[in-house]
Amino acid sequence: MKKFLVLIFLVASSNLSFGQVLDIKTKMSEKAELSPLKIGTEIFLIKKGIKILDTGEDFAVWIKDYRKVKDGNRCTVTVLVKITPTTAFAEKAPLAEKTVSFMYATEPSKNIDIDDATTKVLREKLQRNGELAMTEARTGGEVVADAIIELYNKVKK
Repeated sequence: MKKFLVLIFLVASSNLSFGQVLDIKTKMSEKAELSPLKIGTEIFLIKKGIKILDTGEDFAVWIKDYRKVKDGNRCTVTVLVKITPTTAFAEKAPLAEKTVSFMYATEPSKNIDIDDATTKVLREKLQRNGELAMTEARTGGEVVADAIIELYNKVKK
């Protein structure tokens, strides 16, 4: 219980330092394949103290152009990340954008098995998607979250 309260305190206090609210968006045609990565990205952004909302956001963040290439026992995923002004549905011109790539093993035994709160949340949210979706969400979510923070820091200047 103490660990949970400390985690809530850290997340709440770090929200104050970031001070912005983001909405993570995907194109309708890519929603299914981007779902694990979007969930992972949102979890890592929240963990880093960023508020994620569907309304009332300061910026929209688009994750799109999903490409996955399997090569033997590895997958390489590439996405385009864009920060735009807020929008209900249509994508607006980007304020900043970046292509992000990451790689993960397709053999579960080759992936880092970290039994922490983030992994537990991902397992709960992605239990129907399988182990590789969870691995993609965990590996890619952190990489994409870091790219979003980098882009946001360029935009806010």
